[in-house]
Order: sequence, then C-alpha cells, then structure tokens
Amino acid sequence: EVSQYVHVQRNHPELVSDDSLVNFLLAEDFDTKLTAKRVAKYWEARQRIFGPDNFALHMTLNGAMRDSMKALMVGWLNLLPHCDEKGRGVIYADSILVNSENFDSREQVGFLALNCFPNIILHCIYSRPS
Repeated sequence: EVSQYVHVQRNHPELVSDDSLVNFLLAEDFDTKLTAKRVAKYWEARQRIFGPDNFALHMTLNGAMRDSMKALMVGWLNLLPHCDEKGRGVIYADSILVNSENFDSREQVGFLALNCFPNIILHCIYSRPS
C-alpha cells in the first residue's frame, strides 16, 4: 500500500513542494529523520480527518474541507466585534459547540482552526478603522 505522502506527491505534487516542507524541517530543528516522520504523520492525520477522497486536496472550502461545512457553520470560531485595550482583534472559540454532533474528531477541530485563524487575523487587520 502506498503511503499518504507518496499518494499526494504523485497526484498533487504542488502540495508537497520543497517550500511546503520548510515548516516541517523548522519544527524538527532540521533533523531529516524526525521531519520525515512528522510529514508522514501529518498526511496520515489528514486522511483520517478528511477521508481518502478529500485529504489530498487543497485546504479550501472547495477542497479538503468541503465536507466540513457543517462544522464551520455552527459558529464555534468568532471574531468578536470589540478589540482589546491595545486595539487587537479578539477571537473566541465556543467550546460548547465543539462536540461530536458538529465535529468528527478533535483532530478535525485542530485542522479547521489552523486553517481558519489566518483568514480571521487578516480580516481583523483589514477591517480595522484607519
């Protein structure tokens, strides 16, 4: 059986380019053996979370996250309307909504949060009054 990483490398090489591996190398202090293990675990987790049909797609609403719309739409992750005392946007995650009715697993919550936070942060930056 072909590993998930090899599958992605063959079918979507843009997802596993050298540029995409830099963060894995940094996380493992450039230890290539540990990096290889981390990359393999990452793609195994993506397959567990998003399934065999979606895991190798881009992390977009039309790609890997297309079957996660219910989880994204329940309102568990919110940009609050007011900033903190230093003018920074505040993101609130409602843990009550993070349950088995809305999410398949805690891993799914983690992947979705990591992929949603950058967009929310950009929204904070660009929607702030000048």
